[in-house]
Amino acid sequence: MRSALTGVMALLLAGLGASGCGVSEPSVGQLVDRLEYGSPGERLDSAVALEGHGAEAVAALAPLLESQDWVVRAQAVAVLGHLGDAGLDHVGRAVEDDHVAVRVQAYAAFHAAPGPVAAQWLGRGLQDPDSSARSRAMRGLASMAEQATDELDSIAAVLEDPDRQTSRFAAQALSRMGASAVPILSTALTSDLATARVGAAWALGQIGAAAAPALPALRDAGTDNDARVRSAADLAISSIEAVAR
Repeated sequence: MRSALTGVMALLLAGLGASGCGVSEPSVGQLVDRLEYGSPGERLDSAVALEGHGAEAVAALAPLLESQDWVVRAQAVAVLGHLGDAGLDHVGRAVEDDHVAVRVQAYAAFHAAPGPVAAQWLGRGLQDPDSSARSRAMRGLASMAEQATDELDSIAAVLEDPDRQTSRFAAQALSRMGASAVPILSTALTSDLATARVGAAWALGQIGAAAAPALPALRDAGTDNDARVRSAADLAISSIEAVAR
């Protein structure tokens, strides 16, 4: 008798588990409400769940970009960034947000979706008044430099950014652009800022043989009054000549 009851109970429990105990999955509307008004844990769970709802979630999330709560706006941007091109169309609005955390989240979303359109939006971010936002946009461009050739001049200007990390990301991006960046990097070797000159020399060394036309400018930089520039120029010359032979 006990074994029979055990079998019946097992069947009942299995049935309850399969049906989710009669609890239905929350609708998109409910998930959006939790994203806007829930606890931090509920907001996170809702954000993850919304990523599986595609176009329906895009339409429901877009109005949250007008929320008075910047945390809600940032979370909406994060989810929209995972919802394909339709979601990214709305992420562009967040680039103009008045809170830096929302703009940073927008640049992160474009970073995760490399392509010419993302590169355009990230290029706009290079003019952001906040250094952390500029750095996030520049980091994204550095990862898709081959698709950001239209932003060449803007990226080169960032070599002179007062934030060193942002300037380094610019040097990385230019080094990945190869021969097309050599003329503008050669010019940057005469920048008034030593950090920009160092970045330009480093980038030319990373480009290698294709940077051979910059050798005269690098030799001039080898006599720079800043030891860091001289060192970077000497290393670049060695790297270029080693692969150009």
